[in-house]
Amino acid sequence: MHVYVMEVSPLLQEGALASCLPLLSDRRREKLTGLKLPADQARSAGAGLLLRHALRDSAGIALERARVAEGPHGKPYLAGHPAVHFSLSHSGRWAACAVDARSVGVDLEEVGPARLPVARRSFAAEDYQYLQGLPERERDLLFAALWTAKESVLKWAGDGLSGGLGEVAVKRRHLCPSAARYHQARLTLHSLLPKPGVMLTAASAENQQDFQLSVVGLPDLL
Repeated sequence: MHVYVMEVSPLLQEGALASCLPLLSDRRREKLTGLKLPADQARSAGAGLLLRHALRDSAGIALERARVAEGPHGKPYLAGHPAVHFSLSHSGRWAACAVDARSVGVDLEEVGPARLPVARRSFAAEDYQYLQGLPERERDLLFAALWTAKESVLKWAGDGLSGGLGEVAVKRRHLCPSAARYHQARLTLHSLLPKPGVMLTAASAENQQDFQLSVVGLPDLL
């Protein structure tokens, strides 16, 4: 698995987004027209640029010659390339793209205050109780780690949030998720801070330890 991360803030500079539009797929450009806020446009465009770069870098595939389709619950996939899987995520000033030969899910979130009411509804009782007993900074980190872990698993399955965060059981080592169970599936989790204040978790098949992270800048994608 190869995960690519970028800061999308440079796309907010004057003329930057417009200059990148020719590099994006028709589907991505159409999506951008439905977004009103510049920050939302930058995140979406950043995800599209990352996908273009990741497919070329990891699989030698030119996105402009490929077709991105969607599964029943909206999970995107590359039509005609069954051995290439990808997942996208964006939050705040960041976007991420994971590429693998098997199903993959990635979720990225900027770390903020732990949302304990959400944790009480969506996390295991043991994890919720553990959260409550942590110092504030560690509590915020663990909340972000568990949240991204659960979302990455649901993305891996292609079910989205309709699959239910509470259906994902996460195994962790203190603040770091390491494995998960979703129905009958068992998965490996890679959870880390690619940049200070940014939590990322990627989900893949059980016992898959191959993981590579690349933090790239906008010039790398042009």
